[in-house]
Amino acid sequence: MIAIVCWVLSCGQIKKDSGLVEPLFSNVDIHLELSNTPILLNERGDMFEIDTAVAVLYSIRFIECSNETSWYSPQDFFLPRALAGHSEIAIPSHWNRPTYLDLLQPQSIDTTISFPEQSICHLALTWARWDGGTFDLPEPTPSTTFSVYVAGQCTAGDDQQQIDFILETAVPSEVVLPITFEELVIQSPDLKFALDIDVSDMLETIDCTSDLVDNPDRQALQVLYNLQQNATWTLEPK
Repeated sequence: MIAIVCWVLSCGQIKKDSGLVEPLFSNVDIHLELSNTPILLNERGDMFEIDTAVAVLYSIRFIECSNETSWYSPQDFFLPRALAGHSEIAIPSHWNRPTYLDLLQPQSIDTTISFPEQSICHLALTWARWDGGTFDLPEPTPSTTFSVYVAGQCTAGDDQQQIDFILETAVPSEVVLPITFEELVIQSPDLKFALDIDVSDMLETIDCTSDLVDNPDRQALQVLYNLQQNATWTLEPK
């Protein structure tokens, strides 16, 4: 499940003088961690072998507060969404560095983004298909564009017949979380953001059945959903 440090992220605003105002920030230190390796034996006794598992983390967005009512409903924050796309608009408070990630190789990324002072009311994590601007693409580049690609074999617990599968989709997935700061003394415009993407349960609810072959796009979306749900976020003043 996506988790947040509750003492930092809450449901109110900081009081200043007689009004309610949002604190302003201009720098975010980002630490991204891809941790662990996929669990290959599920509760049914199905055994998986993964030859390739890659995905494209397209952006991490720190979204400015708006006076307009958000169109997201509460349940939307925890569902995969086909809303994310590729944009040519550069927004300074967004980490727009599409990155090709090998899900079988734990790794970390550290960076800092700086932008004109602004409030932050939402965080958005987006997976989307790779394009010509994607970092860390292999050579030669893949023959198809995708947001996630998983290839391997599996054997059902009650059957010795092996199934070869390729789970692939170009559909994006995005999760958006509301962020506000309450009862905190903000003395700096700097924030620390950490995102741990635990791939242990990447194959959760995926069974070794003919559905892997018959509906690879739907199963690939399940992988993206699992990556979203097993990510842990923390955001705090620096």
